[in-house]
Amino acid sequence: MAVIKLMIVEDADSDLEVCRTSAETYQTQKNDAGVDLVINLTECKTVDDALQKIDNSFDGAIIDLKFPSGDDKGKEVWEKIRDSFFRIPVIILTGTPDSIDAGDRPYLISVLKKGEADYQTDILDTFLDIYNTGLTRIIGGRGKIEQTLNEVFLKNLLPQLETWKNYGKSDTQRTEKALLRFTLNHLVQVLDDDEDQCFPEEVYIYPPLSNDLKTGSIIKNKDNEYLCVVLSPACDLVIRNDGNFKTDHILLVDIEKANAIIDTVLNGMTNRGADPRASQEPQGACTMRLREAESGPVPCSGARRQNKVLDEVSAAILGGVAAENKGKKENKLKNVFGNNYTDYFHWLPETDFFNGGFLNFRKITTCTKDELGDIYDPPHIQISPHFVKDILSRFSSYYARQGQPDIDRTKIIEGIIAPPGEAE
Repeated sequence: MAVIKLMIVEDADSDLEVCRTSAETYQTQKNDAGVDLVINLTECKTVDDALQKIDNSFDGAIIDLKFPSGDDKGKEVWEKIRDSFFRIPVIILTGTPDSIDAGDRPYLISVLKKGEADYQTDILDTFLDIYNTGLTRIIGGRGKIEQTLNEVFLKNLLPQLETWKNYGKSDTQRTEKALLRFTLNHLVQVLDDDEDQCFPEEVYIYPPLSNDLKTGSIIKNKDNEYLCVVLSPACDLVIRNDGNFKTDHILLVDIEKANAIIDTVLNGMTNRGADPRASQEPQGACTMRLREAESGPVPCSGARRQNKVLDEVSAAILGGVAAENKGKKENKLKNVFGNNYTDYFHWLPETDFFNGGFLNFRKITTCTKDELGDIYDPPHIQISPHFVKDILSRFSSYYARQGQPDIDRTKIIEGIIAPPGEAE
């Protein structure tokens, strides 16, 4: 059963009645449609009442701004939610939506004007959609992360507390950072054995939480839209006391647009001898739209698993292909998106903020720290660590290939097929 706990902060009885009735009607309609839903609505007619009741147990809040006690008084509730790290989705419903600062809007689900917004479609549908993502149950103060953090605190940190106290005596800042890594490692372990398929957005951290260059940073050329990925080892990207990296050159691998690779696979086209970067497309100008098809799950490790999304991607691309050729081309595309087509391409899936493409391990460059700052913008996307490991593994395997002189095997084969002395 879905139990959604909402708070409305509103002083007008008529508006409270509209919200109450809408929630009851909405719940009844959903129940009649087979959705097991309960909406628990907490009504607060004053800001002080809301400030006392608000906590991390709510799945959403609807806040009016204007109160008799002062203009924009409702902002105090929003500010408490924001500053208390309750991580509650907030919708502002007010007669003065223009009073919301531009800097606050990105942190609000929406800002709606009274008399124009529909409670069921604009508010309740929105909160149900958010609830169905699991966001408030995972990141909310009572969610899975909080539960796991509590387990880590009790089972892993407290038994080792004396050791960490000794670390803290010698270097507080370093110990705090190490303890954060320690905790995150334990959180990640919760999902290590999870075989669920990943969504494209899980491949990236966007926007990056820092401007520091890291292994897996996606950077853009300042003069054009060409993109590449940093593949220097993390140890080489450590900043020394003199402000330089431990390495004098940074390794970059080009990202080629998906169209060029797909055309090569499906039509036997080749761009050998072309400008190594000419196949890239400007960000936001993808001409073959894969986004709809790629919105489904992708393999957590493309080299390990192929799944239903590949069929969906294939179907989207091959809509006009004759039926007799479709099967062969689908198989080729499965190999491409499963990173099995060739050992020097690695697929980066498309999202709303990134057009995706293919890493080409054959197209690598290096540059110094100064050249990097002159030629490239700061990282604007970071590939997630789990996926960086797979990329590095495939990159290393590609350049670790060993060859040997070809051996004349003709006589050996002939000797096995027709040993000496046997009659022909």
